[in-house]
Amino acid sequence: MAPASARTMRPNVKPVIPTGWRDLREMRTRALAESPMSFLSDPAAENAWSQSQWMAACERSHWFIARIGDCPVGLGRVADYPDESPRLHLEAMWVDPPRRKQGVGLELLEYAESHARDRGETALGLWVIGGNEAALRLYESRGYVATGREGPLSDGRDEREFAHRLT
Repeated sequence: MAPASARTMRPNVKPVIPTGWRDLREMRTRALAESPMSFLSDPAAENAWSQSQWMAACERSHWFIARIGDCPVGLGRVADYPDESPRLHLEAMWVDPPRRKQGVGLELLEYAESHARDRGETALGLWVIGGNEAALRLYESRGYVATGREGPLSDGRDEREFAHRLT
């Protein structure tokens, strides 16, 4: 368990660069192991990725990790969908269970919004899988609203798109 001072510290969110691929692999592996149904990914396939595949993942999307002190506690990615509106979407957000409801998710979300603003975007989108009420409450508290786009996933669950105007 982290010292009391680490439990009360504000998370520090930084981008993952290709040379930091091991940090991404560690966090993504933890996320997929803890919440496999929350991600549209194959954990076994990602666990088998090579160093070059992890480095390429860092280059394809803007991954970022939240840390409290030296301890990684959260993960997210902003992906670019040039043919969609909004063009940038927050994906793969995950917070370590002992750190949930401590502001880590909010820090990750604020970081993603700042990154989108820095890229000149006026909105950030995201998809929420049905039943993920905690994520939905967080996003709605920041002003995300349903866009009307929704659909079924291959496993029978549904998902809805939300977007937030950036100021």
